[in-house]
This record gives sequence, C-alpha cells and structure tokens, in this order.
Amino acid sequence: MGKKRYNAARSDEEWAVTADRTRRERWRFPAKARVIHPVRGEMIVPAASPFAAILCAAEAWGCPFFEIRDARVWRIENEEANAMSRTEQAMIKINEEMQKDPDNAYLEILGHYIIDRCGDEQVAQAVLADKKTLKGCVDSIQAAALKKVREKKGVQTVVFTERDFYHEADQYFAIGRDDGARAEHSRPIAERSEAGAQIKSNVISLDFGSFL
Repeated sequence: MGKKRYNAARSDEEWAVTADRTRRERWRFPAKARVIHPVRGEMIVPAASPFAAILCAAEAWGCPFFEIRDARVWRIENEEANAMSRTEQAMIKINEEMQKDPDNAYLEILGHYIIDRCGDEQVAQAVLADKKTLKGCVDSIQAAALKKVREKKGVQTVVFTERDFYHEADQYFAIGRDDGARAEHSRPIAERSEAGAQIKSNVISLDFGSFL
C-alpha cells in the first residue's frame, strides 16, 4: 500500500473552514465579558474564556490579538448583563452581525463606523431598532447607487463617494450627521470611493465591489 500523498491546498482549505467555524462558535457563546484596554477602551464581547474574549475584542477593534494581551477581562454576571446600557447593547448587536460574515468588507467598514457612533445614546437606541441591520444598510446603499444609475441616460460613469456612502448609512439608521465620525472613517474607503456604474443597451451593470 503506497503512502498517502499530502495535499497542501486541501489542508489549507480544511484549516480555513475549521478556523471560520471556531470563530462563529466563539461569537455565539452566551456568556459575556468586559474587555478593558488602556488604549483602545472597553468592549463587551462573548466570553467562552478570557482568551476567547480577547480574541473577540481584537476582531471588533480590528487589531491582532497580541496587541491587546495586556487587556483586563471581567466576566459579566446575569444581573449586570440585564442592566447593560443601550450603547453596550447596540455595540454587541453590531459586533455579532459583523462576525457572522467576517470577510465582508462592507460590514466591517459600516460596523466600525456605527459602533463609534453608538457612544451617543440616541444613536444607540436607533441602532437597536428591531428591523435595522448592517445587511439592511448595505442593501440601502446599493439601492441608492442603482437609483443614481437609473437617473442617468446613455453610457457614463456615476460617482458614488464616501460622502454618499455615510450619508446613506445615517439615513438608514435615522441618525444625525457627524462630520467628525465620517472624516475618521473615510480613510478605509478613500482610495476606492468612486464606483463605476454603466448603462449599456438599457441594461444596468453595477459592480458594488468597485466601492471598495
């Protein structure tokens, strides 16, 4: 019987699937913990263990976990969890949706923007509305871009800037405009802010991936 040939590509694929499943299970864990970092602040995340909480916080903050190894982790008891502020509840809601599709760049950009806006209690309350989701926000932005296309005639390019991007997000969640927050979060899409959308032979061709 010959030796079994090692398949590196298949091994990498299986590892990726396992890693993704582990990440999803980590974010579904019911218990919560407060991760406190001297530079990045506080974050409430699922906590299967202190290390799992740090991994979740690192993903939410968009940094490698080893950069926040000095963070403190405090388990949240049921009484405290029930008394969480709207801001904390909104942040958890957005984080959990981001982690359902961790490779979705739109959810990442919008998620971090909305999380930062949740420091305002009124914004947090709007985000907690039952039918408001990041996915719904992306759909709303796509619809706005398509509307721009349909308003034009002929073959041309329609520009959809980061200003339009954040305007539609604010409109969707029914939150006021915050120029400071927009400016801070414009960098991730600044180099990719002009989306190409063409109409040819009465057929709309829109690649929303051009936004990123």
